[in-house]
Amino acid sequence: MLSMMLLGVMLDRPALSMRSVALAALLILIFQPEDVVDPSFQMSFGAVIGLIALAEWQSTRRSDLPEPTSRFGRAWRKLRIYVFGALAVSAVATFATTPIAIYHFDRAAFYSLLANLLAEPVVAFIIMPAAAIAVILMPLGLELIPLRVMGWGVHAMTAIAHWVAGLPGATTMVRSWPVAALVIMILGGLWIALWRQKWRWLGLIPVAAAVLLIMFSSSPDLFIARDLRSAAVRGQDGRLIVVGERPDPYTATQWLIRDGDRRDLTAARSDAHCDEIGCVAFGLQGRVLAIARAVSALPEDCMRARIVISSLPLHGKCAGPELLVDRSDAAQNGGMAVSFRSGHTVIETVASDRGNRPWVRRQ
Repeated sequence: MLSMMLLGVMLDRPALSMRSVALAALLILIFQPEDVVDPSFQMSFGAVIGLIALAEWQSTRRSDLPEPTSRFGRAWRKLRIYVFGALAVSAVATFATTPIAIYHFDRAAFYSLLANLLAEPVVAFIIMPAAAIAVILMPLGLELIPLRVMGWGVHAMTAIAHWVAGLPGATTMVRSWPVAALVIMILGGLWIALWRQKWRWLGLIPVAAAVLLIMFSSSPDLFIARDLRSAAVRGQDGRLIVVGERPDPYTATQWLIRDGDRRDLTAARSDAHCDEIGCVAFGLQGRVLAIARAVSALPEDCMRARIVISSLPLHGKCAGPELLVDRSDAAQNGGMAVSFRSGHTVIETVASDRGNRPWVRRQ
């Protein structure tokens, strides 16, 4: 994006232009099209699009206030413009990137605006000037001192970030969003940023629709690992219970994070019961989940449990449960997320989301 803006300056074209951003995105996606789903790509371009839209809006405003005549008045006016500009820039960058950050990382940073406001003077008055001076002095071999000054500025910036992140309530876990909500919200934001007429604010309608979609969506009631050795079922209190003798820590932690749950793995496993032949947990609406690890566990599990998971072959041998998952299901579908709705069951699988690709191994 910086290269496109500098090229615009060289060609006597506006540097802060949506065309420059579009060309930068196009060049990146020609060589790396997979970046379109990358969080860094989305957040970087989202922030810059929002800031350029702010600059375009500011350029159309006319101030009717008279120019101050005194030195103090001019200084106060410049300070006021800087402070309000910093507030506007930080607010726009925060609003542009927060939905993307929540979707990808399942966390909401409530004090990011404060962090931006505190770090912006450090970047503007220490880091960037020191970097520019270091580049100028590099041919002479004199860049050491400005680079050290730049390093002090970077350490100050990261210290601000750590301090803000450590404040009470700085971050909160947010359960996963439907991908449609993020797409609709981004389209609404682009409508607001790209248009200049008053109808740009119609983009708030899809943004509001995305918020409603998030509010009325729900998380899966059951997660099943691809190795069938562990699962997570929604308990009577609405929180996930991780079931399994030795669940994979990374997979189980991701289940909790995607559900907006701050508990650690030990706390999430406290309501599951395991022995040498299997594990049992009591889920929502009286659903009993059983993970059978031995043939001897199947008769009782098939009779008592409504959900039976096992790496042993089950179909044709277990007629009672509402849901059966065995090794043939796992080989065909991989990991699964199951939602129990009134009268029907919705099953999402890794294989269905991944699709039939040339590089996918056939089972």
